[in-house]
Amino acid sequence: MIWLGETVPFRRWLGIALAFSGVVIFSLNANASSHLTGILLLVADAVSMAIGTVLLRRLQGVNPFVVQAWMAVLGVPCLLLTSYVFETGQIESMSSAPWQAWAALAFAIVGGSFIGHTGYYILLQNYEVSLVGAMLLMSPVIGVLGGVLILGEPFTPLIVIGSAMTLLGVAIVLKRSEIPLIKPAEGV
Repeated sequence: MIWLGETVPFRRWLGIALAFSGVVIFSLNANASSHLTGILLLVADAVSMAIGTVLLRRLQGVNPFVVQAWMAVLGVPCLLLTSYVFETGQIESMSSAPWQAWAALAFAIVGGSFIGHTGYYILLQNYEVSLVGAMLLMSPVIGVLGGVLILGEPFTPLIVIGSAMTLLGVAIVLKRSEIPLIKPAEGV
């Protein structure tokens, strides 16, 4: 609102608050107080994502695929340096990694990064940040439900209540009287 001059209707604020509260409620299930470092890293991630979202929304006339390419060009060396500083045995791990690890990496690159982030950039070029950003609150719900379904983690009342609140909040945010048809970004 401050940097982009976008207005957020009261109903959307209500939906955002409800969705965020849902994330907080099912996070209580994980005994978050014992993971203070992780929480601080998540807050730092949220702040950097917010800054990046505002900057991407202000970026005009740049193809989303070009943005994604530059993210990779700048991100890969930083990740390699971080791995070099904080980890050991990378070559051995790569040579002994099972096919499932390589498949997960391929999915993260193609599905998560190329398709997911590029789609996010396209949406940011065409819709308000409060509308697009609210959909990001679905990530924790999908992660928690994936943990329950795939890893067999416990399915508690807090997960049910928090997930329902998050889904309802996102539905409130996305419910608009008029959503303009998306126009393809330049070069897509």
